[in-house]
Amino acid sequence: MSERRVRMLPEQEAAALLGEYGIAYPEHAYAPSAAEAAKVANCIGYPVVLKVVSPDVVHKSDVGGVAMGIEDASGVVLAYEAIVRSVRGHGVN
Repeated sequence: MSERRVRMLPEQEAAALLGEYGIAYPEHAYAPSAAEAAKVANCIGYPVVLKVVSPDVVHKSDVGGVAMGIEDASGVVLAYEAIVRSVRGHGVN
């Protein structure tokens, strides 16, 4: 019997896979900076959710990697910075 390797599917891959099967997934984008996150949020529309993207983080909320219900660009910037601080505080880069 062969051993199966289990791996977490990154969110971007999961969203693409859902799309291939016609399953709707909320509009989303990757933002490498707080300013870019605010720009994306302005395009998508509010409220938005921010989540950390890292192969080292499986349970995002356990490391403070999620912010929900953000209503404006300044809130996006503050939430982005808070997520970065929290995740780094948990030893994730």
